[in-house]
Amino acid sequence: MEPHRHGGNLQQLARASGKLQREILDFSANINPLGPPEWLRSVISSHVSELVHYPDPDASMLIDAVAAHYKIPADEILVGNGSTEILYLLPRALSKGCAVIPVPAYADYERAAELSGLSVEKVFLKEHQGFRLDMAQLESKLKGDELVFLGQPNNPTGLPCDVQALRDLAGKHPATVFIVDEAFADFVEGLDRLAANRPANVVVLCSLTKFYAIPGLRLGCAMADRDTAAKVRRVMPPWTVNTLAQAVGVAALHDADYAIQTRTLLRHLRARLSAELLSIPGLTVYPGVANFLLVRLDRKDIDAPTLARRLLTRGLAIRVCNNFDGLDARFFRLAVRTEEENLRLCQAFSETLGIPGRRPAGARRTPAIMFQGTSSNAGKSILTAALCRILLQDGYRVAPFKSQNMALNSFVTRAGGEMGRAQVVQAQACRLDPDVRMNPILLKPSSDTGAQVIVGGQPVGNMDVMQYIRFKPEAFGKAQEAFASLCQEHDVIVIEGAGSPDYAAVRRMAHGRPDLLQRLVAVNARAVAAYLNEQIAAGADAVMLFDTWGGLLTAEAYRSFSLASMRSVLAALRPAPDGRRIPTIVFTKGGGQWLDAIAACGADCVGLDWTVDLAEARRRVGAGVALQGNLDPLVLLTDAAAVAREATAVVRAAGPAPGHIFNLGHGIVPATPPENVAVLVETVHRESRAGRTSA
Repeated sequence: MEPHRHGGNLQQLARASGKLQREILDFSANINPLGPPEWLRSVISSHVSELVHYPDPDASMLIDAVAAHYKIPADEILVGNGSTEILYLLPRALSKGCAVIPVPAYADYERAAELSGLSVEKVFLKEHQGFRLDMAQLESKLKGDELVFLGQPNNPTGLPCDVQALRDLAGKHPATVFIVDEAFADFVEGLDRLAANRPANVVVLCSLTKFYAIPGLRLGCAMADRDTAAKVRRVMPPWTVNTLAQAVGVAALHDADYAIQTRTLLRHLRARLSAELLSIPGLTVYPGVANFLLVRLDRKDIDAPTLARRLLTRGLAIRVCNNFDGLDARFFRLAVRTEEENLRLCQAFSETLGIPGRRPAGARRTPAIMFQGTSSNAGKSILTAALCRILLQDGYRVAPFKSQNMALNSFVTRAGGEMGRAQVVQAQACRLDPDVRMNPILLKPSSDTGAQVIVGGQPVGNMDVMQYIRFKPEAFGKAQEAFASLCQEHDVIVIEGAGSPDYAAVRRMAHGRPDLLQRLVAVNARAVAAYLNEQIAAGADAVMLFDTWGGLLTAEAYRSFSLASMRSVLAALRPAPDGRRIPTIVFTKGGGQWLDAIAACGADCVGLDWTVDLAEARRRVGAGVALQGNLDPLVLLTDAAAVAREATAVVRAAGPAPGHIFNLGHGIVPATPPENVAVLVETVHRESRAGRTSA
């Protein structure tokens, strides 16, 4: 069997190292360090049932998505099982006599040409010129019956070519077909893309595999003039893109936010990795713009293959480049991975090369801990403030941080900058003056789809969603600067992370890893029970369980996770110190469909939101439990007569037995007239007394 010539072969690396595949940190494969998009698992799961049918042979939805993304006609688009499949079909379909390939370059350009019977002429790029493409040198090889293969940016150098010069060259040589491989172009900010703006004799290859971190799924596309695309379709086998890949491709091309996040993150990671490598004596780093770096090892006592073997014993894989034409045993290529992984690799380089006592090139690393939520309103702000105070009491210089907050109201610092109020409380927990660096980005909603954007405490303008997505890279840079500045002044940073309004992560876990979620739910139930028992011991007259996610679950998931957890908590509650049993209330947000089950869980009272008809609820649960519910607080923004009418309706609908707790959902909003609150209280008391008298 011919040996695999590319990076990313984990099975081969595992055999060579004697390690398990999961123990290898692979820098030989150029995959997005952000990892797959969060929606990947759910998209695949939702299309599994379609695997009993053949895929759409035309990949119609995927081609439409590509057409919309690049703004080109659908008949100019090809899709395949990775862009490599299309690469191998092009020489066969276009019937040229020769291939011209500037090297070093991706090895499959040459292989694809040779398998189709083309002779290959290589144009060797000059090391002393940094392996940059010389258009005049390339043009000297063109005679009119050739395919020219180019990487944009090139693999393995990561260097882009002059796209306008390439367009001009293609215009001067219409009989030559230029195949431009943009497999890594999505990683490059501001790159002049040929996909939409290309001469008729240029074919562009694009890969979704690398950018969306799905190399095991295989998906790529190409753009060509309609005659060229038709020729390729005639030699392409049917059903080359499977059902799951088509669905993932459509979702990927609609995810603009993931693309922006990737390019923003990569810019920082690549610059940091390059700086770390350059600080190691004996390494030369080429200034690539993609998600990988070409490195030259300038040592006489060790070459790249030997270095790679030694690193592999540590579980680190790099791509030795001595099988690239024009490169030798001095060269290797590194994928840009996460910051922690990159630093681990650089430390291993130093130790393997015998460089003692090396410290990272960047600023000192300040420890940070982040609170993230599986929901909104999960208590992250309070937990952040609490840990800040604990660390302060333990003697640490601690500061809070939340990169982006959204709030209608803001706090104004002594210096006149605006920031989120939650971070003000956290700053006070640290005994610090509030500082806009603690919340560098604040969004103040101005409409359903727009907000005033505050960066570094100062307004930069009002933006809608798409405007903000375009602005986000600049905002993210400011957030990074703020965080780095805080790190220089403090021993530890406590970060308030993101929540999830739709509980996406935990719902995926319920379907994909129910065993793990059961264990987490059990831990949470024990913690909640312990907390409520402390409240009871401190004198609480009643306790309430607020189930925030049950209304989003399927019937089976609700019974298995939400309801079972509440039953566990209720069963673990102790009586008050004087022996009294403390009343319990349970509420499931959006859980009107589960009323019968909730009423039977062991609580004394069932909470309802204002969307549930109280009379219907009483009919369903019977007389065994009390009801708590519930008036829409916006009623208080109307007039006194409407307040009295709506409050009366709530009390009468609940009925007299076995009890009713009148509740104002979400409390009183700031604009509520106080006189309307007085009407509400008077009406509830009057109607409640009347109900008890009539009973």
